[in-house]
Amino acid sequence: MGCMPLDVFRWHLMATCSTRMSSLGLVLVVVGWWIMILALRENAFVVPVGKHQADRQPLTAVALWLLMLQAPALPRQVRFGVGPRFAGGSMAIVDDFLFTLTLVTALGCGLIAGLFFAFSVAVMQALARLPAAGGIAAMQSINTVILNPLFLSVFLGTATGCVLVMLTALTRWRSPGSVYLLVGGALYLVGSLVVTVVCNVPKNDALASIAPADPDSAGLWAGYLARWTAWSHVRTVTSLASLSSLILGLCSVKH
Repeated sequence: MGCMPLDVFRWHLMATCSTRMSSLGLVLVVVGWWIMILALRENAFVVPVGKHQADRQPLTAVALWLLMLQAPALPRQVRFGVGPRFAGGSMAIVDDFLFTLTLVTALGCGLIAGLFFAFSVAVMQALARLPAAGGIAAMQSINTVILNPLFLSVFLGTATGCVLVMLTALTRWRSPGSVYLLVGGALYLVGSLVVTVVCNVPKNDALASIAPADPDSAGLWAGYLARWTAWSHVRTVTSLASLSSLILGLCSVKH
């Protein structure tokens, strides 16, 4: 899985999939992770069985031994923002994974919120001061350069993290912080991802077809600045709200 981004953006060894197939693959990955989490969460016999399997199956001994190391003799109940857990055993592994996932997702929301904030308060205002031809050429270059593996990994990876966090919150609806996690994931998916795809990207595509030296480009550029920047404000606010909600979910700690 670690080589997949390199193949997509660098090597191009595999054929390019359609948007529909890529979306289906993302859904299947999310569903697969969700099933794995539920299986580990509900299976109370993972650790005892693992102890015997480690002696019988050398190929799986390492993975099962890691599970055994997490199982103390007397587990104690602890509550984190992602829900109740038992210190040790498979539940500890699952809960630690979910806690880390939520933290990394929150950091991704913060990075994206900072990027949108920079566009809203600095980049777009600076471009508006340039002549229309210069502003259009600069924005066209920005729209091309920003589609790089690092940005796409953070932007889409955060969206994937939000989906997993929301699924977790739904399965632990009665646990502390679940509402915050669900709201935080939804805010990012709708206010950042959907707004970008539906509102900002079509405007970028329309701008890419404009010749900066065209005499009619000045009016088109003025309309682009007003509408694109307004939606950038929306993305900034929703991404920041998503970050805040996820942090509140993590801070819902009860011992």
